[in-house]
Amino acid sequence: MKSDEIDIERIMRAYGDSMLRMSFLYLKDVYLAEDAVQDTLIKVYRHYPDFQKRSTEKTWVMRILISVCKNYLRINWWRRIDPRAALEMVKAEEEYREDDLLLHQVMALPTKYKEVILLYYYGSGDRGLYSI
Repeated sequence: MKSDEIDIERIMRAYGDSMLRMSFLYLKDVYLAEDAVQDTLIKVYRHYPDFQKRSTEKTWVMRILISVCKNYLRINWWRRIDPRAALEMVKAEEEYREDDLLLHQVMALPTKYKEVILLYYYGSGDRGLYSI
């Protein structure tokens, strides 16, 4: 495989769960989140030769995902979804349940602050959102 080619299956295995969680946090809908992940993977596949490696691959992929999610949110009727109620639709793993209050508080922040926190704690491989 050439250096500018991409193994999309590897990216799906490595980042797929994180991508789905992040897109759900933005979109508050499981099905939209899945669509956003799929659209993101297509963009990653198409633009991988443009990846300049100034950040980690995961950060680059997550940044594309957030852009896709923001595009989805530009449609007005998505704004009617209550983010706190939507979070209840997705069952978190048992270890995360005790920190639901923190997640609700992060999701209630203005977008510019929420995005920084989600990228920092959710976008990197070593830290988790719940280790704040």
